Amino acid sequence: MAAKLNKLLKQFDGAFEKIDTGKLKCTLTSHELPARFEELKAYTENRKFLHAYGMQQIEKKYPEVFTDDGEGFVLCNLTKTRIAKTPTSIENYVKGKKFMIALHKAKEEVQKALEAEDGDEDADEDEMEVDETVVEGEDSDEEDAPVEDEEEDIEEEEEVPPPPPKAQKRKAPPQKKTPSGRAKHKKLQ
Repeated sequence: MAAKLNKLLKQFDGAFEKIDTGKLKCTLTSHELPARFEELKAYTENRKFLHAYGMQQIEKKYPEVFTDDGEGFVLCNLTKTRIAKTPTSIENYVKGKKFMIALHKAKEEVQKALEAEDGDEDADEDEMEVDETVVEGEDSDEEDAPVEDEEEDIEEEEEVPPPPPKAQKRKAPPQKKTPSGRAKHKKLQ
C-alpha cells in the first residue's frame, strides 16, 4: 500500500506535503486528508483538486503570461485577452493561433534585447575607437563629401509615387416604405 501511495504522491509532485499529525495536506487547496491510498486517490479525482492542479501546471509552464483578473477570469499579458479561469479554457487558448503568434513575437523581442545588450558592450568599444580617429582627422575636408550624398538621397525619396486612392463604397438606393400590419389592412379596404 505504501508503494502505491508514494507512486501517487510522485505523480502529483509538489501538490502534497506531510504534516506532523501523520496526514497529508494539499498545498493547492489547503485540504487535509489521511495518508491512505484510497483517500488520496479519491481526492485526486475530485473536480476541485483537478482544477487547482491544472492551474498550477499552466502557471509553471507559462510564468508571467497570465495574471488573475478576478471574477473567475485571467488576463493574457501578451494579447490582453480575458480568458475563463479553467484549465481547459486556458489550454485551448494556448493552443490557438493568436497566442502562438504573440508568444513567438515576445520570444523574438527578448532575443533582440539580449543581442542588443551584447551589441552595446561591443558598440561602446567601437565608439571609443571611432572617437579617437575623428580627433586625429579633424583638419581634413572629408566632412563636405557626405553632405552631397545626403542631398541625392533626399531627391530619391521624393520620387516615390503616392498610394492609389481608396475605392469608395456604393450606397444602396433607398427603398420605398410599404405599410405593414394594421396599416396595410386599412389601405387594402
